[in-house]
Amino acid sequence: APPRQLTQSLSKEIDPQELVDASIVRFRSFDGLVIPSVFMLPKEASPSHKVPAIVWVHGGPGGQTMRGYSALMQYFVNNGYAVLGINNRGSTGYGKSFFTADDGKHGREPLWDCVE
Repeated sequence: APPRQLTQSLSKEIDPQELVDASIVRFRSFDGLVIPSVFMLPKEASPSHKVPAIVWVHGGPGGQTMRGYSALMQYFVNNGYAVLGINNRGSTGYGKSFFTADDGKHGREPLWDCVE
């Protein structure tokens, strides 16, 4: 049998056509460590129509930005901002080595993951 939707959790006030899906992107940080991130781009963005960007840094210690729905990230995207949600070293969900990669560094390397 084909799949059938069982629930409707989206508010009736939200038009699903206005929602933007997030994608997963990865980049190498200053020391070569691969940093996983969530990226959302406004629908009107294109090579000829550049948009401002927000670097979204989740709270911690630990924590993680995920692909799921975020009202605040969606708000920014719907108002013309690209959003890059960085899962800097020390984020949860990427293994023990990644989680402990910021231990004893007092936030120095996680900051560099975001600005370098």
